[in-house]
Amino acid sequence: MAQGQSEQSRIVAIFYMPNGKAENRYMPAKIKDQGWQTWIENHCVPLAELGYRRFIIHTPFGRTDDAKAYQFDQAKSAHEQGQSWLLDSFVKDWRTFTRREDVDEVIGYLGSLAQSPGITSLVTREQLGALNFRLAASVFSIQDAGMTVAFDAIHDRVPVDGWMSHFVQMVDAQQRAADMPGAYMEPRPRKWFTLGKRLNVICEYPYWNRSDPEKHSDSSGMATKDITGEIILISKHSGENYLWRFDWETARAREIVAAGHSVALTASEYARYGWTPNDILATPIENADGLIGHWNVAESGKYVRDKSGRHNHGFNRPSGGIEVGRRTELERGDGDWTIEIRCRTRNISANATLVSNGAHAPGHKGYWLWTSKTGQVRAWAANGTNYIAKLLGGNINDGQWHKIKWVMDRDKESTLSVDGKVVARSLVNDPNDLTRWNDTLTIGTSYAEGSDVWPGDIGEVKLYEAVID
Repeated sequence: MAQGQSEQSRIVAIFYMPNGKAENRYMPAKIKDQGWQTWIENHCVPLAELGYRRFIIHTPFGRTDDAKAYQFDQAKSAHEQGQSWLLDSFVKDWRTFTRREDVDEVIGYLGSLAQSPGITSLVTREQLGALNFRLAASVFSIQDAGMTVAFDAIHDRVPVDGWMSHFVQMVDAQQRAADMPGAYMEPRPRKWFTLGKRLNVICEYPYWNRSDPEKHSDSSGMATKDITGEIILISKHSGENYLWRFDWETARAREIVAAGHSVALTASEYARYGWTPNDILATPIENADGLIGHWNVAESGKYVRDKSGRHNHGFNRPSGGIEVGRRTELERGDGDWTIEIRCRTRNISANATLVSNGAHAPGHKGYWLWTSKTGQVRAWAANGTNYIAKLLGGNINDGQWHKIKWVMDRDKESTLSVDGKVVARSLVNDPNDLTRWNDTLTIGTSYAEGSDVWPGDIGEVKLYEAVID
């Protein structure tokens, strides 16, 4: 959060503009028909009246293709395409909004310098005069409207001493000289990108965690403590758990703010229900004894609510089992875990999954709690090369309810228990990150739809981010 801002200003409303048709640069048709003023009055003013003081306008001049390539020179590109309706009243209408007393900042989130052919072609041909003009034209409307500039995708594409780096520094200096926040970059800067230490950062929450070198030893990201600018994390809720979208997002937003950062939410939905930044800030943060997932599968309907307070809700797959989704904390990275599950079998005759987040082979990172076709309980964890734990023991193919517990202490040992009795243990000393970047936590089934479905009943499932004796 920038100096002098209130905690309320840490809740940022973000608008993703390209959601229309190709002939309108994928922008909303109502802007073409009614102008920017009407759009601002219908979307931004109601949020300002609810107490939202900061806004991100993502890709305000649209894009040229369906590949979602966000170009930095989108204002110039729109003009060249004859889409003058995006530019005609932009400065006047947005300046009226940015000058409101109840608005602290509006961020114009532009595209990538390196992915803008209109810019890079001039660099290739060494037409420096034309390059300087195009760069200036790319930010003129944003800055003249009273907005700050955000650069997309520059963490690994900007040479430290190249023309892009110098341009970013110039924009940053201009804004600070005008007593405005400095420039923003996306996402977390790399360790070597020294300019990233002073810039403000915008980053999607999952990537922020996965690029944190303090959580993932293989990350080349810059340590959070080394970034002196403001950090705005975009909270996105993926998957089909729409029923608890607000529940999940508000809790995650509260955690981000408590960590000293700002959070960007798709706030147009919040306006519909009258949610204010203070409502979000009042959301309690719950986490008892490291519990990060608590699902009562037996009581679930279409959706499976997480009772841990971490809002890791899931939904029942049509083919059987439950999909919770991709969450960094569920993947466990290089951390400990404890899984407790109550279950019973019904005529088991094939391998069946209890809890899965990868590790179905030594080359797959993650963890997998399952039973063989004979009913033997197995617990595997793999680091992408080898198994770091491979526990086998106990047999539950008897139609009775059993309680299974798997404890993973990354610095000591892993133990597997059935009904309170340890049936297998192995030494563990592996610091490698187990995060499986494209996997998802599932209960009663594996990642692939309809695979390894549990042939019986599952009651409660608990997942802890700690060793629970």
